[in-house]
Amino acid sequence: MGRGVFCGLVAFIVSASHALSADGARPAKAPPASSPKSFAEKWDLEYGGSATNDFNYRGFSVSNRRPSGTVYVRPVYDGLYVGLQATTLDIPIDTPGALDFYAGYRRPIGPVVFEVRANYYHFPNSVIPLTSISSSFDYWEIQARPVWAVNDNLVLIGHAAYAPDFINSGASETWLSGTAIVKGPVTPLPGWLGYASGELGHHRFGINDRGVDVPDFWAWNVGAGLVYKHVTFDLRYYDSNLSKEECFVVTGDTGATPGGAPSAANPLGLRSNWCSASIVGKISFAASLNRP
Repeated sequence: MGRGVFCGLVAFIVSASHALSADGARPAKAPPASSPKSFAEKWDLEYGGSATNDFNYRGFSVSNRRPSGTVYVRPVYDGLYVGLQATTLDIPIDTPGALDFYAGYRRPIGPVVFEVRANYYHFPNSVIPLTSISSSFDYWEIQARPVWAVNDNLVLIGHAAYAPDFINSGASETWLSGTAIVKGPVTPLPGWLGYASGELGHHRFGINDRGVDVPDFWAWNVGAGLVYKHVTFDLRYYDSNLSKEECFVVTGDTGATPGGAPSAANPLGLRSNWCSASIVGKISFAASLNRP
């Protein structure tokens, strides 16, 4: 299965922090009480997509600092849902992108929406980096996320994710983060919603099958955006506390350059800029059959 064939760990996740700002900017409160819904009324179909100049995954690029696109579809029944998302990537694994199959449940309780989900990430036609040898890098992950609408202008989001065998490398992955969003109407633009948000998260990895203790690190982002009906425009600053040498160990960037400080995990001292500061712009579309 190609476990531990290289030091770097790279992947994509559908509910990464990159999408949280838009999620929180939309209403998170439970709908007002009404008569029980019929079987047909409990169904919905959510769909959408996005385009960005750089897909940042919890602190590092998984698109080689290049544009990336995503589309998804998600049938929902009374809070239960399944989904499929396809994303273009540019990572050391020689694959055209990632397919994310997932199932979850979300339920509003007062001002808080609780959500849990399980994801299976599939990298089609993947081969071992710098070879033509086919191998599987697929893996499972579980996630939990409460979204608390404190009032009409403030939303707080927690996000926890755990993968026991990240990209089939033998190393576990844990992500914990918190996000705060301040939002409100844009007076000069009727119908538009503006927001500003920031997220701080910690990425923890285990030891992979090659015996490499993959570096843990902090990552953060701050930005602002506009929401109009189903469309969100977001501009965001990303950074982490990883050195460029540690960034190579985490990402396995095949374009890394020499000249850094050697270490046991990175004996050649290769350096990657995939984890350094970046400005990311994103436009996304999210709608459903039942959303007016």
